[in-house]
Amino acid sequence: MHTFAVIVAYGLYLLLMIGAVGLAIVAVFWLPDRLLGFKRVEAIVFVPAATIAIWLLLSYLAMPVPGILIISPHKLLAGLALTCGLVWCFIEDNWL
Repeated sequence: MHTFAVIVAYGLYLLLMIGAVGLAIVAVFWLPDRLLGFKRVEAIVFVPAATIAIWLLLSYLAMPVPGILIISPHKLLAGLALTCGLVWCFIEDNWL
């Protein structure tokens, strides 16, 4: 019975990790384009690369993030993706 409980617990943990990775992928690659409607193809490369770079920099430096974003890492990731998307929209409108 103990073995079955461990298998179920690890299965649920695996399902949770798959869901977390899925949410992260949606937040970085799909959300900014859907909400902001980029005009150029370069946004598909710039926004995820900038988001991941900032995310890794914050993780490496262990920077505390004030506000509600600290509650959930997915909210922080989505917020970073949207911020990078807005920066790309600014670049696209003013310099390209």
